[in-house]
Amino acid sequence: MRNIIGYLVMIMPIIACNLYYYGEPSGGINL
Repeated sequence: MRNIIGYLVMIMPIIACNLYYYGEPSGGINL
């Protein structure tokens, strides 16, 4: 379980940054 949490902690900011970066110019996907 620990490895999964560590993986999520590492990967979630990257996903959030990608959604923000790709969402802004198109006015679309960002949450």
